[in-house]
Amino acid sequence: MNALAATADRLYVGGAFLKAGLESRSRLAAVSTATAALEPGWVPVADGLVRTLSLSPDGARVYAGGDFSTVSMQARRNAVALGTIAGDVISDWRPDPGQPVFSLVANDTSVYGAVGGSANLVTAWDATTAGARWTRYSDGDFQALAVSGNIVYAGGHFNKLEGELRRKLIALDRVSGALRKDWKPKLPATSTTWGGVWALSTSGGTRLVVGGDFDNISGFRQEHFAKFTGSIDGTATTRRLRRSPPASTRKPSAEGASTSTGARRPTTTRSPSTRSSVTATRSRRRGDDELLGQERPGQHDLPLPRRRRRLRGERFRRVGPRLGRHLPAGRDASTG
Repeated sequence: MNALAATADRLYVGGAFLKAGLESRSRLAAVSTATAALEPGWVPVADGLVRTLSLSPDGARVYAGGDFSTVSMQARRNAVALGTIAGDVISDWRPDPGQPVFSLVANDTSVYGAVGGSANLVTAWDATTAGARWTRYSDGDFQALAVSGNIVYAGGHFNKLEGELRRKLIALDRVSGALRKDWKPKLPATSTTWGGVWALSTSGGTRLVVGGDFDNISGFRQEHFAKFTGSIDGTATTRRLRRSPPASTRKPSAEGASTSTGARRPTTTRSPSTRSSVTATRSRRRGDDELLGQERPGQHDLPLPRRRRRLRGERFRRVGPRLGRHLPAGRDASTG
């Protein structure tokens, strides 16, 4: 599923699916919001991906956009209007943009479309006749739309709007399509530093929510999500970014990083030879019996015959004096 739109009693679904439950449905379906059962009388058929859905304010139509070229055997290139009761194709609404439609938003008078592919445009179609009211072009895809009051917010993966530097997010006048120059958030310029808007949503004329593949806006760290507050409907110019503190003011969180209290002391690690020497020294302190049969540090560096002689000499020096007390008269430990 790629798109959802809901009325009080129905949820409309669009995507790439060919079945809904056990029933055949070609990329469009409707289910009851009360029972989640498929609506049996709503069965339009799209021959390509449905990316976006938007309901008319009166609930009589659902507008669909995507990659399709026909809907229910009728030619409709990338955009179509369907009846919400029977799923019939509305015959007198046919904008035919001819390129993938990523987002649609409808109000009483217009249907706003974000179009990608080679078109790279945002446009306003008449809600009744589908005639173009205005169109603006960029150097990349438009992929998200939101409308609040007198403003259409458009986001995507562009850097310029008709030659003017405007990266990834713009505000347009709803009636004329004129660029609102008083609002200019700064998003990253290229994909190597991230950048791009995939989703927009407005609420109550005071909140604009932005989602996408960006990591900062206007120099502030905003990883994939940002919220603007204030008047976003065009009645005033105040739109503030609710922002996280810049990365330069954050305390380092990596283990071992320096802080204002001073650098972390390095941990002292003994080498294997040092650990062996310490162990041997402790063993000698415990007594000769514990050292008997243990190898001394560095003895493996000697050729094998010398190692054996050294071990025998060590054994004799440690054990011989005690054994000498028990040897028969006339013999000493050195003669064996």
